[in-house]
Amino acid sequence: MDKKEKKIIIEDRVIDKEIKNTYSWWENAFVAIKKSRVKTWQGVFILAFIAGTVATLIMNVSMNIQSISDANGETATLALNPSAINVNQGETFTVDVILNTNNNDVVATRAIVNYDTANLTLTGWDTTNSIFAANNTCVYNNKPCEIVDNNTNNGSVSVTLSKPSPGVNTSSGLIVTLTFQASASAQTDNITLSFNSKGDYTDSDVIFDGSSDDGVGTDILTGVMNTIVTIGSADTTAPTLAEITAVSTPTSDSTPNYTFSSTEAGTIAYGGSCSSSTTQASVGNNTIAFNSLSDGTYSDCTITVTDASNNASSILNVTSFVVDTSIPDNTAPSRSGKSISKNNSNGTVQAILSFNTNEDATCRYSTIANTAYDSMIEIFTTTGGTVHQTTVDNLATGNDYNFYVKCEDSNGNRNNSDYKMALSTVIATANPDENATVIENTSTEISVKTPKVKTNRKGTSIKLSKSKKVYSKETKIKFKGSVSGLVNGKVQVYVNKKLKYTFNIDNNGNWGKKVKLKKNGTHTVKFKYLDSNDNVVSESSSYRVKIDTKKPKFKKMLSFLTKHRGDKIWWKATDNNKISYYKYYFNNKKKKTRRASFIVPTNTSRGLHTLKIKAYDKAGNRAIKYVIINVR
Repeated sequence: MDKKEKKIIIEDRVIDKEIKNTYSWWENAFVAIKKSRVKTWQGVFILAFIAGTVATLIMNVSMNIQSISDANGETATLALNPSAINVNQGETFTVDVILNTNNNDVVATRAIVNYDTANLTLTGWDTTNSIFAANNTCVYNNKPCEIVDNNTNNGSVSVTLSKPSPGVNTSSGLIVTLTFQASASAQTDNITLSFNSKGDYTDSDVIFDGSSDDGVGTDILTGVMNTIVTIGSADTTAPTLAEITAVSTPTSDSTPNYTFSSTEAGTIAYGGSCSSSTTQASVGNNTIAFNSLSDGTYSDCTITVTDASNNASSILNVTSFVVDTSIPDNTAPSRSGKSISKNNSNGTVQAILSFNTNEDATCRYSTIANTAYDSMIEIFTTTGGTVHQTTVDNLATGNDYNFYVKCEDSNGNRNNSDYKMALSTVIATANPDENATVIENTSTEISVKTPKVKTNRKGTSIKLSKSKKVYSKETKIKFKGSVSGLVNGKVQVYVNKKLKYTFNIDNNGNWGKKVKLKKNGTHTVKFKYLDSNDNVVSESSSYRVKIDTKKPKFKKMLSFLTKHRGDKIWWKATDNNKISYYKYYFNNKKKKTRRASFIVPTNTSRGLHTLKIKAYDKAGNRAIKYVIINVR
């Protein structure tokens, strides 16, 4: 075969024509320069006349897009996913075309998918999430360049996509998602990709980046994987529904709840005078909320459940439910015999609260007035007419305290006005910091509170403890505290037994400063308190602080998975210390867990979903992993 004959064959290939047609879409906006007019041909030159200026788009895809020659080691495959599908007659299902470029750069591909029109109908296709869609500069009508030709007579759809050099490089890239419907009389069938041999002109193609092989544009497709479709008889059995029953006797001031059971999941429709925000029925018991019962009875609600095969069953509630119209108890419990006392022991202050109520009630307290009930601290449950006591330990010395108490009965009635109990000022007799030592023979009686540490800009301050290590992901952390009796005094900070910082104590006895510690190590920190004459009057125990700036790492995990509802997905992350917990986000829901696994919810819709996983260590360092899940 001479060069002239070879050239004719190459230019007559189908994919060459389709790539040419891609550019002919822009008829009036662009002018295509034919190969014969370009001396050195390495691409298609498109001249765009925009706003009086000329812009040139160069796509390194030669019109000589497929060579007869092979390139060593350059192999690619196209696959239909999943490889096996089970559906019933009349049901709809999807098939993905997946590209593996085998670590090669690919600038164009054509997938020809064949299907039997007697059994299957192609109802649609979607290239929105195609590997060729991301950052594609070849755009027409706000979409990446593509050609889709569905021949309904022969049962063949051709999908051609292109992207400028270097194109795409992927091991499992989505080309297109095809949606089929099995006919009402369909039998088991196959869906196949057309493939004869590498370099064939009439089958599917994967085109190697022309800029990487001197513009030849070699077809590197060496194999395809197809799908077997098993089609069963259509589902004609409607769900079996049980009678509506009341969860509890409705009351006049609440919306009543009812249940019914179903043998199959589906969509709920309501008839009669009932309604609910519930739209999906599940297998087993379903709880639904009906309208309020203004007339005291309810008996005309119809519920219809339609399954995925469009089979429907209905039930009619024929039981009248009478609303409980009795007047509810809305009287809050009263309190009497209130008293408060204090007990000083070992330098700590203990408050003793005492009072009784006229009925059984749960009582809570706060030291802040007008605190919401749910934010208060539960202290005890009282029995009506019996005096009860509770104690509040470890109060700071030298302060006045007011306790505000509210009580709630079993009907939810509570005293919403503050019940104030005042505790008088307590003079310190010793240091309340159990970790500190007071130096003897000082001229000033002092009181030192245990220091606190703030490990990051957004975090909260936590109290130091000699028995518990503090973790920080930042090398700069802030220590702060308060001390009485040391006006114009100082605080010295010792790091690893060496004096590193000296802070002044302000007129209110407060001190605080950021310190810098070496990263990725455990440090001991100790504080000494000095009076105005630089005499050491108190010193604390040693506290441990670990600086950890290293982020966790996820071990090798695929970024694209195909799973069914209810399937479990595992992952693993490592850290220089250890993983403290995980957070994952899926369909606008998030969860914090110590388990390195996730189960695809059974109500997840079919299609592509994103699973976002965060791994945290004790210091708050985190790593993030995104996984695209194709749910079947």
